Amino acid sequence: MKGSIKKVLSLLLAVAMLVSMISSVAFATGDSNGKTITLSYVATSDGDGEEVITSVANGGTFYLFVNFEGNPTELASSIQSYDLLIGYDPAKMTFGAKKNMSTTPTFNANFAEGVAYAGWAGDTGVLDEEEENILASGSLFRIKVTANAELSAADLAAITLKDTATGSNGAQISQMLDGSSKKFNVVLKSNAPAGPTPTPVPTAAPTAEPTAAPTAEPTAEPTAEPTAEPTAEP
Repeated sequence: MKGSIKKVLSLLLAVAMLVSMISSVAFATGDSNGKTITLSYVATSDGDGEEVITSVANGGTFYLFVNFEGNPTELASSIQSYDLLIGYDPAKMTFGAKKNMSTTPTFNANFAEGVAYAGWAGDTGVLDEEEENILASGSLFRIKVTANAELSAADLAAITLKDTATGSNGAQISQMLDGSSKKFNVVLKSNAPAGPTPTPVPTAAPTAEPTAAPTAEPTAEPTAEPTAEPTAEP
């Protein structure tokens, strides 16, 4: 029984850690290539991406890096185009200009209410700075953002990747395609701070069955000494 409880607690802990790290976004409806690209957002106070932050003062600015990993390094199998819809709270932040990193996307900070759009295509794949090798991971682009209110770690973590959105030019889906126009599965890695580690519930040590107190042997009733019959007077 004790071993079973430990196994259940270990499973719950593993699930909690997984949920805190990954939120799956299924974009590969249709012709999928079966491969997965993991995207993530990193908020920094500097444009070089060195000072990662978890809060922003009202009126302050920060830089949102859109990162990727898991890109195949063989050209035909690698990322050749993408359409990404980034969801945010327009009451709390304003998306501004983007800067090209390893890709040069078309960018619309106000594609729809609270949705920014970035789209790119390149038949040479996502290349390094020397434009010689395909990158397995890196930064696609970055966005300069202004805080309209004090932002917490939870506010930054709420920046998401939307499946679909409708703008002035019509509906758009998020997708990433390889050289054969087959879709990648896309997973967004959460930048939310991990919650506290669950504390295993201590299991009580088995208690011994109560033992009955020994009972005393029954004692015989004392027997009266026989009394002599009175003798008659001579």
